[in-house]
Amino acid sequence: MSFIEYYESRHIIPTKIEWKEEIYQDLIVLEQSLVSIDGLFQLSTAFLQEAVKMIVNAIVLFEKGYYDSAYYSIRQSLEVAVSIVFFASKSEDQRNKILTKWKQKESNLMYARMLKEMGEKVTLVSDVIIKMQHLIDETKTLKKKLDKEIHKEGLSTFYVVRNNVLNQFFKNENDNEEFKKIVIGSIKGLTLFRICLDPLPILLRDTKIYNRTPVFMTDSFPEYFINKYLTAYDIKKYQSTKIYEDAYIQFIDNVEMNSSTVSFIKDSYVDYKCIDLILNQKDLLSDTQIAVLKILEKFRCVTKIYPDGQMLEMYFTSLKSTNPTWGFSEKNEFFDDILRNKEFLNVLSNNVYISSFFFKKRYFVIEHLKMIENKDLD
Repeated sequence: MSFIEYYESRHIIPTKIEWKEEIYQDLIVLEQSLVSIDGLFQLSTAFLQEAVKMIVNAIVLFEKGYYDSAYYSIRQSLEVAVSIVFFASKSEDQRNKILTKWKQKESNLMYARMLKEMGEKVTLVSDVIIKMQHLIDETKTLKKKLDKEIHKEGLSTFYVVRNNVLNQFFKNENDNEEFKKIVIGSIKGLTLFRICLDPLPILLRDTKIYNRTPVFMTDSFPEYFINKYLTAYDIKKYQSTKIYEDAYIQFIDNVEMNSSTVSFIKDSYVDYKCIDLILNQKDLLSDTQIAVLKILEKFRCVTKIYPDGQMLEMYFTSLKSTNPTWGFSEKNEFFDDILRNKEFLNVLSNNVYISSFFFKKRYFVIEHLKMIENKDLD
């Protein structure tokens, strides 16, 4: 070891975090929970993903032995998350003014001040803040704990004391477990701030609502995630908020879809035995979706169907495909033809046939297990 390596690593003791993969899976849930607020989608996505990244950074830093930097990163995570909630609580004009200052690094937004202001103004966000005050208090307590470590209060926060060879008897397992509690507490805070923005992660857990709603860019939180970070009391309190009640009322009067229609619209899945059931609710379908079903009625050997030849609006069926791949790559001999909307039949590729044609003025590419004839397209 060189002098530089020795000097830089002196008083630093790395540790192993066995539970980080579990936490990373939880963070992915938050990261993929996109917000549906008009005019705030991109910003909220960036803020929430940054908050998640700060927790990942914290785990990496703690594992390398830089524990106070890890605590600082967690505090940043909470501050970033509450900032987007603060922006969402403002009118568009107010938000734009604050954002202009923020982008110029002149806003001077403070965690406690933002929470205080949001709790005082009458908005959908403030209603959540007030009714979920017990969770807000938990984040404040957590933040104070982080502040103590960051500001080096007490000798136990000093590297030269904490990692001294004479103190190793008291170390590592306790620190690791304490850090895990802090990480879980911070994710709980991010979860609260996420549902301050819109109620979909909780609302879509209700099947009566789920079966009456279109496809959103987010889904409900998984049950395991809810059980880990929110209690039954938390859910009950949240369901009493205006942001939740307003959304519930907005959707509950919609026509309820049957399970086959739900699978078709939400999961892009068609069971051949249920095509009639789905078509019974054709008023809920787009012209393209109706065309997809009509094609599947005619060709019972289709495994996948691509409107415009794109993955973006792909549907798959209950007929098992022998092709392990999805979509089309530039290596396919007909890729350029698809891009040019060229029609072709029964091209053999990856153990299946590929055909393309125009139907109801829309271009479709289908994957099928049996050859089809040109006359069948009439």
